[in-house]
Amino acid sequence: QWYQRRVRAARLLSPNSELCGCLRDVENNGIWQYMNLMALKIRYPGITSGNSTFTDRYLGGRQKRSAAAYKISYGLELQQATFGENAEAHHRLAEFDFSRSDVELLRDVAEELVDGSGVMEYELDSAEHWDYWKTLLKTAMRDDLYYDLGVFMFCMLN
Repeated sequence: QWYQRRVRAARLLSPNSELCGCLRDVENNGIWQYMNLMALKIRYPGITSGNSTFTDRYLGGRQKRSAAAYKISYGLELQQATFGENAEAHHRLAEFDFSRSDVELLRDVAEELVDGSGVMEYELDSAEHWDYWKTLLKTAMRDDLYYDLGVFMFCMLN
């Protein structure tokens, strides 16, 4: 039921709508900052975990990947999912300077953008673990967020 209502609503959406204008303004709506953060989290799994077992690995010798891969999750309630209700954390992400090199960023990310994110149980190194990853990718996003992602993609592509 909810899916059919959302599909009908999406058909009524114009690429020139106020909503699409807001979504396309990624430099001011927080999406650009969140994408920069996600890129670092993918390159350096566990960097925002607050767990020195992971962070020391990168801060000491600048290795790109740990033995464990980053947990994957998706959502357009970006800062809510990352930092909860913490207004100070929202502000830190909004103001964070991602224009520096990874070497310059890593310590600040590990100290200022801690969100408790963990790492995957298995790295992608076998057919069995690929099955685990495929299942995880299929279930990483709540069903209602597919609609939000669809609206975002519609607005960005039109």
